[in-house]
Amino acid sequence: MKNDSSSEQEIRKTVVVSVGGSLVSTKEGTNIRFMKDLASLFRKLNEKSCSLVVYIGGGWIAREYQQIARKNHASDDDLDMIGIRATRMNATLFRTFLGDDSAASIIKNPFSTEISRAIANKRIAVAAGWKPGWSTDYDAVMTADMLGVKRVVNATNIDHVYTKKPLLKGAKPINKMSWEEYISLVGQRWVPGKNAPFDPVASIEARKKKITVLILDGSNLKNLEKAIGGGAFDGTTIS
Repeated sequence: MKNDSSSEQEIRKTVVVSVGGSLVSTKEGTNIRFMKDLASLFRKLNEKSCSLVVYIGGGWIAREYQQIARKNHASDDDLDMIGIRATRMNATLFRTFLGDDSAASIIKNPFSTEISRAIANKRIAVAAGWKPGWSTDYDAVMTADMLGVKRVVNATNIDHVYTKKPLLKGAKPINKMSWEEYISLVGQRWVPGKNAPFDPVASIEARKKKITVLILDGSNLKNLEKAIGGGAFDGTTIS
């Protein structure tokens, strides 16, 4: 009896995930427990026919160094390079938790053929910052467009986009919004170290390329798994 060829062919879904640096690098230090648990989740998803491209942000260590450099009148390019180096350090550390499920080295260029090669070899592509003016959110959008992926999952340290800063009185969570609404809320300018749920310049590019971004609390791994899998999740959808 012949096997059904369609059942033999594994269908893998590609998902681009942008992990906020605030989840991995905090004022208290590197969040090793979270990185280990996140790596375990990604390994499980990789085994279940989900190809992942994962961008890791700079977090506290980037902002701390940038604050010091600002006092020395550093240029925006210098501030960006500090952030980029921090993302690469965080990404390199995170890749070690993935072991053989990860590509051999971190991705630094969002257009690199190494990304497609990692996906073809069923390896998780771990990526970091590329060059001044480009945040990891922006890199994630450009990679998604290159791969023909129309959705980016943004795991950050807030559970939704809010009508104003979450700690302010009257701030209300938003479940769905347009790119026009989001951009009017956060502005259009990128500043090194800017703290926004999703980079404004990346948002403009996502609107242009018709890419949807899901924003959610990345520390809730069960919810993150739902979002990556395409199911109902608790967070904000921007499209």
